[in-house]
Amino acid sequence: MNRAALGLYADIAGHGLVDFSWHVCCGTKRLPSLPSAMRRAVWPSTEEFRRNTPPRCALCDAAVGIMHVDHLEPTFRALVAAFTATHAAAPPDAFDDHPELHMAVFRREDSEYEASWKRYHDEHATLRMLCAKCNLSSPRGSA
Repeated sequence: MNRAALGLYADIAGHGLVDFSWHVCCGTKRLPSLPSAMRRAVWPSTEEFRRNTPPRCALCDAAVGIMHVDHLEPTFRALVAAFTATHAAAPPDAFDDHPELHMAVFRREDSEYEASWKRYHDEHATLRMLCAKCNLSSPRGSA
């Protein structure tokens, strides 16, 4: 479950069921961001890696519990930085909201930028499986 993407639903007379973010209600909403949209764009690749990789932690060798897909070297942040620094087009500055996950996603008009990013990620990312404990206790630059 993605706690950062939790939402609330209200049944408003005349409008039906309306969803809204508790972050907005409480004033803690993080603005949609390029890294968030980029992470969502490569989700199919990371899920394919998860499906095709034995569930064993690359650090502690654990084979039980929740496994996370982690970017080794370069880190996800480093990939984003390198791509945005070398890509000819300026990165988008506006994003859509995923209707179910409530996270930033690329807009339809930015599909070429998104496709270029996906290709770059597939060519340059080195992924590994980590148990939740190892991944969540590692320095944040590694995820």
